[in-house]
Amino acid sequence: MGSYAQCWLDDLFVGSSKNDIDTEIISLFRPQDKIISASLTGSVPNHLKHYQETLSEEPTLKVVYYEAPVDVVRQRLNVLGYDLDTAKKAFSTWISEEHKRAQELAEEWGERDSDSKELMGEHYNKECEILSSLTPEDWIENLKVIQASGLKTSKHMDIHNLKTKVNLPCVAGS
Repeated sequence: MGSYAQCWLDDLFVGSSKNDIDTEIISLFRPQDKIISASLTGSVPNHLKHYQETLSEEPTLKVVYYEAPVDVVRQRLNVLGYDLDTAKKAFSTWISEEHKRAQELAEEWGERDSDSKELMGEHYNKECEILSSLTPEDWIENLKVIQASGLKTSKHMDIHNLKTKVNLPCVAGS
């Protein structure tokens, strides 16, 4: 079992943790942003609605979440030094490291004697190709495409059939 923490921007899932709450994320909220619910009736975020059945079966269970307007969270992030320029630099550093990792894996698979050698080599070479041209601006534009598509996450989403259900074009830099 365990307890779970999730971070959402409206209906866009950002990340999650189990049995832990990221101190930097929770620092973006104040005590008045905390909401405790045992029923989840009325106006609740879409991503919490699937807990309604569980709450009806477990009367002692409570859902705790924090909610604040985007502009308020953005101001709090800026005060902590997390502005757009800093985020873009961190993103570029992360992508650079991911590109190096993919290059190393492509080379490793190229040296292996395996039935999967060709398949995995192609996979990591394609990953290198994508990562070598990916920019923070591309990433932001793709997030906008995903959000505009109306794609909703589901606790039981079948990710293997996603391509047949939703057409999400990839925006790439030139």
